[in-house]
Amino acid sequence: MLVSCRKRGDQLCLQVWDTGIGITEKEQGRIFEEFYQTQSSRPLEPHHRKGLGLGLAIVKRLADLMGAPLSLRSRVGHGTVFTLMLPIGRASRLQASGSAAKPSLGVTLDRRHIVIVEDEQAVTEGLEVLLKAWGANVSSFDTVEAVEQWATRTETRPDLLIVDYRLPGQRTGVDAIRVLRTRFGEDLPAIMVTGSTMSGHEDEARQHNFHLLIKPVVPTKLRAMIAFKLSLR
Repeated sequence: MLVSCRKRGDQLCLQVWDTGIGITEKEQGRIFEEFYQTQSSRPLEPHHRKGLGLGLAIVKRLADLMGAPLSLRSRVGHGTVFTLMLPIGRASRLQASGSAAKPSLGVTLDRRHIVIVEDEQAVTEGLEVLLKAWGANVSSFDTVEAVEQWATRTETRPDLLIVDYRLPGQRTGVDAIRVLRTRFGEDLPAIMVTGSTMSGHEDEARQHNFHLLIKPVVPTKLRAMIAFKLSLR
């Protein structure tokens, strides 16, 4: 894979080149759809089978939000190049000494309230550290029952849910999403985190309107997914 960035006029041309299986002309119109994956006539390596068909959908949505044209060229059996055209920005002045710059997500997490439902303490702690560092307020729970109790007491509507798929008591993250959407509205955005790539998750995601992330959660992917979800509101 090759990543390049070159100046073209008053824009930057960012390109990602690969030497993969290529994309047929028929499929090129669909690869930016959620959960869509190209069909290969040859066996794929194990690391190529882990995706859920969300990466390009997120990239396309973020590119549209920035007003940045995204295109592709591909030859079957040779590879694909994706091209993103970005306006050249101006570096902001250095902040006064002692003030720390906050990470840009495309949307700010300042005062955003994010609910985590996860029964693995190490995962919860890791998510809390990341989200709080990005400026969010976080409420964490390890069971659906704990979420139910909190939902009956609070008046604070979350901005986003991040829930594990498998939860104690033979419950799932879908149950947690239902509880909180019943309390706060069906438009409440949700991200489902799972360690499994088994089939069926995509159907549940469509049915219950959430997006999937595969464990271990990579911070850059989490940031992109959060920006994507909050931009829909």
